[in-house]
Amino acid sequence: MHPKRIHIVGAPGSGKSFLAARLSERFDIPVFELDEIFWRRRGDGSVLKTSDDELKRDLSEVLRRETWIVEGVYCKLIRPSFLSADVVIALVPPVWRRHWFIIKRFIKRKLRPLTHGNSGGFALLCRVIWYNHHYDRCQQPRVRALISKMNIHAQECRRADDAFTYLTSQ
Repeated sequence: MHPKRIHIVGAPGSGKSFLAARLSERFDIPVFELDEIFWRRRGDGSVLKTSDDELKRDLSEVLRRETWIVEGVYCKLIRPSFLSADVVIALVPPVWRRHWFIIKRFIKRKLRPLTHGNSGGFALLCRVIWYNHHYDRCQQPRVRALISKMNIHAQECRRADDAFTYLTSQ
């Protein structure tokens, strides 16, 4: 029997959204991106940070569902979903591979802007690449420490395809 509540964490370009979409299609489970909960898109396309009360409320609504895939790494949001998840997947590809995917995604968005989000400019690309390194130094150790402290099992995978194989063979 496949897991019904999955949380996927990883750096930018690690394959979180790709894996979530594949799992959603395979298991017919809805995907919830923490970016979409953390940032509110306004009618004019701009975004605002969601208040802490709204964050808790919106995440609680997701976690009350019977099935979900949550993807993202906002430390103030992951503890409740880690506790509720059947499985936590930590994607940990090498930084060069993540850079490749980030740059490839940036170019695709420039050639064909997404309808649901801001494709951003070169400055945003630079910030994402910077954060990619910051994630390895700061966020990833925090996530690992939280997983250890909570005494939950997280399956680390270097590639989204490896995680997909792991989850579909259960």
